[in-house]
Amino acid sequence: MKKINKCFTAMITMMIIISMMCTTVYSTAKEDDTNVEKQNYIWNENYDWNWASTVRSYLVALDDGYMKFAPSADDTQYNAEYYSADYELKTMESISGELPIFGGFYAGTDGYYIVSGQENLEESDSVEVMRVTKYDKSWTRISSDSVYGANTLVPFEAGSLRIAEDGDYLIIKTCHKMYKSQRDGLNHQANMCFQYSKSQSKITDKAVYKEYGYVSHSFNQFVQIEDHKIIAIDHGDAYPRTVLLNIYVNSIQNGTFIPDYFESPIKKVNIIDIPGDIRDNFTGTTVGGFEYSPSSYLVVGSVIDFNEFNSFNEVRNIFVSAVSKDNLKVNTYNLTDYSTTGDITVSTPQFVKITDDRFLIMWSTRKGYRHQKFTGDIYYALLNGNGELISEIKQSKGNISDCHPITIGNTALWYTQTNGIVTFYSIDTENMTLESKKSLSLGDVNSDGSVDIADALIISRYDVELAKLDKNQLTVADVNKDGSVNIADALIISRYDVGLIDKI
Repeated sequence: MKKINKCFTAMITMMIIISMMCTTVYSTAKEDDTNVEKQNYIWNENYDWNWASTVRSYLVALDDGYMKFAPSADDTQYNAEYYSADYELKTMESISGELPIFGGFYAGTDGYYIVSGQENLEESDSVEVMRVTKYDKSWTRISSDSVYGANTLVPFEAGSLRIAEDGDYLIIKTCHKMYKSQRDGLNHQANMCFQYSKSQSKITDKAVYKEYGYVSHSFNQFVQIEDHKIIAIDHGDAYPRTVLLNIYVNSIQNGTFIPDYFESPIKKVNIIDIPGDIRDNFTGTTVGGFEYSPSSYLVVGSVIDFNEFNSFNEVRNIFVSAVSKDNLKVNTYNLTDYSTTGDITVSTPQFVKITDDRFLIMWSTRKGYRHQKFTGDIYYALLNGNGELISEIKQSKGNISDCHPITIGNTALWYTQTNGIVTFYSIDTENMTLESKKSLSLGDVNSDGSVDIADALIISRYDVELAKLDKNQLTVADVNKDGSVNIADALIISRYDVGLIDKI
């Protein structure tokens, strides 16, 4: 009789679930299938590894653990998952999306910031093309401000977006596909930059044309702030065809980074001059990180042997460039030495500041046809403030991703995610050991990367003994944390899936 009652309860629950699905607009919180190796430039059979893409994986240190942030695969929602200091999933929350295209996220000192955008195919100066939205740290939406027109056809196109913070201001450096050129009638791509006041919730300055710091095409963008002044990296393929360091001369503290007539222009330093025609998107180069020390500006990436410059030369090595602050002279060397005739090449690296004079660089390797298969190995080493190697190069099994590692003391921490399985990696830079731990997403019982009706139905079947769950599945299925897995958990997931609640 007890089992019959359970079955009857489950049937009623399933009917309620199906009814909710039929009467409510369906929305999915599913993230990208994987972020593994997504720090690499975009692969395309016709375009090699030519340009970067926006970062979609973020990790934030909290007082009692960590927050993992990522947009849904269709950019309609933003997902925040909260983990303990031991990487155990505690709770998750979904936040309604803003404009249709996700650009980037930043954890500021006073709240969270999301940059989103939308296409402007009519090239209208009245169309909102980018929006900065501010939230408090409980994800209450506070305010937003927007950029209209701004010579933008498609925001964040063929490049990335990164944010730096200095007092009341955020500097947002990204890229866009522009309005048709009057010269040749084509829509070219270039970098763009704007400044945002946190206290005013207002964009106070922007450079979107050829007026200041212009690079076209700009295939990747990095930004830092030193002494209230912007320092930035662009990966250019034409104007100019170089990895370019821009050192801005005026303080951003008055709300603007574009100098007036009487101030000096930007100091420009060519880090790596790239051979080839300015009409060729292939540069044989990627940029993976940009930091600065008391003595130098440091840039890392991957590069082919320019003595064999062609798109069929796919073997790359890790480069390190150090620009002296004293005289702006550039010293570049290769950290690896893979042969152009070999079967191994390197990925785009990640680069992490541990202290003012100590930096962690990490990368992976690829092999096989056109080097599309990742080997599953991580290589990592320490550099000093002059860009010099100060440790042996270590090797371990694992993966890196587009999640830029955060630092907790002397430890670098990041995560990867594949089909709902989250793996946290850490490197202790004192003893140079790498550790990893897997964690599942709360509510994602079938580990497909989404919390939805399928998970609710599995729990309903389990509750009436028609399905079995393993230890990990039982952990993520107990969404109300009452110590048991039953119809109550299925109903919570169902309500979350159809948007009746935004948090589990």
